[in-house]
Amino acid sequence: MLRFHNNDRRAGVEFTSPPVKQMNELAWNCETEYNLSKMQLELIGNNTVVYRNFGVNNGLEEHVVCSYREMVGIIADWAAKAAFFPSNFEYNGDPDILPAANILKWNSTEMACVYRTFDSGDSLRLICAYNVRADVLGQPIYEAGNEICSDGAKCGDDGTRLVASGWAESKLTLFTPRAAGMSALISFELHMLFEGLRTWPERLELVTYQWIPTAQF
Repeated sequence: MLRFHNNDRRAGVEFTSPPVKQMNELAWNCETEYNLSKMQLELIGNNTVVYRNFGVNNGLEEHVVCSYREMVGIIADWAAKAAFFPSNFEYNGDPDILPAANILKWNSTEMACVYRTFDSGDSLRLICAYNVRADVLGQPIYEAGNEICSDGAKCGDDGTRLVASGWAESKLTLFTPRAAGMSALISFELHMLFEGLRTWPERLELVTYQWIPTAQF
């Protein structure tokens, strides 16, 4: 989930036209995950979710099999609405673009998602929360940068600016840092093929799923 979100944000910096001026990398907030999990137990249907001063996305899918693929599909649907952002990239009050705005709010640094199945496993609810709200009228979702590298910018060979690596850390909240090493039996990887693509719908159409073994039995 975290990697999928950061891939979306990174693509906004590297492949949109015009590119995004600045975009923080998100870290996972374990406290938020725990609190959202408790809230899930009290929800009925597609209730609105309010959590602190966070931006919250709430997705409900009925008649589906609970899987990582379905959850990623929900997030991809949210992110696809970025194609309808206003030209100045400021939030204009349109609720349809709010899920994408929450995902791509440039100064967010932390997030968490939780899911729950109900209706005997026939329905799935996914909730994701981001520590900076995007629903403030007139505030930028992000700012447009230069089409080409400006003087002194760190750029790739294709002229796009590179996303800084490392977490934008906050000492006031809890989050999980990068793992130095982690053994796993099987890793379910999501690969998004963004090379040469300029629009959100084009990128989201090329989401592919692969099973990648990471350990020998």
